Amino acid sequence: MHREPSSNPSAAAGKTDPLDWARIAGKVEPVRREIDAYVRRRRHKRLIVTGAAMVAIGAMIFVWREPPAPVRAPAGSHPVVTLPPRRVLPDGSVVELKDGAEIAVDYSGALRRVSLRKGEAHFQVAKNKNRPFVVEANGIEVRAVGTGFSVERRETAVEVIVTEGQVAVENRGSSSGAVEPAQDEPAAVVPLAVLDAGKRVLVSTARHTEPEAAPVVQSVPEIELSQRLGWRVPRLLFDATPLAEVIPAFNQYGHTRLTLANPEMGKLKLSGSLRADNVPALLTILESSYGLKPEHRANNEIVLHDVQPHEEP
Repeated sequence: MHREPSSNPSAAAGKTDPLDWARIAGKVEPVRREIDAYVRRRRHKRLIVTGAAMVAIGAMIFVWREPPAPVRAPAGSHPVVTLPPRRVLPDGSVVELKDGAEIAVDYSGALRRVSLRKGEAHFQVAKNKNRPFVVEANGIEVRAVGTGFSVERRETAVEVIVTEGQVAVENRGSSSGAVEPAQDEPAAVVPLAVLDAGKRVLVSTARHTEPEAAPVVQSVPEIELSQRLGWRVPRLLFDATPLAEVIPAFNQYGHTRLTLANPEMGKLKLSGSLRADNVPALLTILESSYGLKPEHRANNEIVLHDVQPHEEP
């Protein structure tokens, strides 16, 4: 069969051109116009997305939420250490988020500002006297230069607990939790309270028809402080984990030094979850389940003795 030579270079070369069907139908130019329009729209969309990203980066405004819950430790594995979500801000300040907490951060203005939208968070602030650090929660502002404190946003109140240094608590009025970039230093107000380490205050955010009494600053006993902020302490997860693996984990995160009088005791296996500093609970479990007796020595050393026979689970 005789075939007429093609005017299409790609056909002459034995290749298929995506527009061959359009040439046959006599629609090459309309199709080209549609393709060019589609390419321009895609480029325009990419520019918009890139521009928005650059604006967000330039303003240094971002929102953090808690990550998914940790996965259970595989059976017989090393202890799994779980910590609260931890974020390092651009100035080196560290934020720990309790489950469900959400913050928005704005470093674009004269202040280092964080809005606690919900939940509770602990802040370890990098020192910078020229740029105060302010946490806002439902109109209540906590101002610090370099210190450590937690803020909990409740439905009708905000609680502040200071773990290090000093903070001033101010009432700026109701807030939706949004952070506005490039805002100037607001006019100074008389603080509702000034808190030192080991102190707390609960400030009501409910609307009152009559003037409300000034909030009372209270001392927080060390035991209560440990319980109140216990969510910050690492948790250790075990699933048929040998005691020889459990002991080093508690020694690393706790405040005691545990040792085994007999290395064979290290073969005992534990399952469960405990705070890394809750050594008394661990000792109770070991004594009630395995008959191990603790011997308390100097320098927070505890030696575990096996005083009764038992079968390995």
